[in-house]
Amino acid sequence: MIRLKGLLILLLVVATFACATKKSPSASNVGKTDDQFVLSGQTLQGHASWYGPGFHGRRTANGEIFNKYALTAAHKTLPFGTILEITNPETDKTIRVRVNDRGPFVKGRILDLSQKAAQELGFMLKGATDVIAKVLLPADIAAASAAAESEAMARKSVIRHYVHR
Repeated sequence: MIRLKGLLILLLVVATFACATKKSPSASNVGKTDDQFVLSGQTLQGHASWYGPGFHGRRTANGEIFNKYALTAAHKTLPFGTILEITNPETDKTIRVRVNDRGPFVKGRILDLSQKAAQELGFMLKGATDVIAKVLLPADIAAASAAAESEAMARKSVIRHYVHR
């Protein structure tokens, strides 16, 4: 009977988490102030290029229409909507972009940036440059994530208590 109670609680917890949705950063997050973002702890360093003219008006990998005048980026694995703070060490310029596409598909490159991003970072004529990219999370998502993690730990403790009786 006790095992059955424990199993029912476990199923309830799993069902609760299965129904939860995760809010992803939107295009409006790109211009938010520093206190609205926190560092995720992930930093990327490497070579970035830019793209635009041949892709302007076409669909990106996430389904939206590519706009070469928007501050966006392509990355091979980061989730769509991820906000990156990109710094060009040569010019000391920093911008924020949102991941909305997949790429680059050239060996040795970590990001493909929109034409506007390349202009603002000062490497459009050069074509590619080394960059430092910090992954940012909106503060409200980071706080919610921390709270959910804490709640999950508490639930695991309760489940262990009932299952191991």
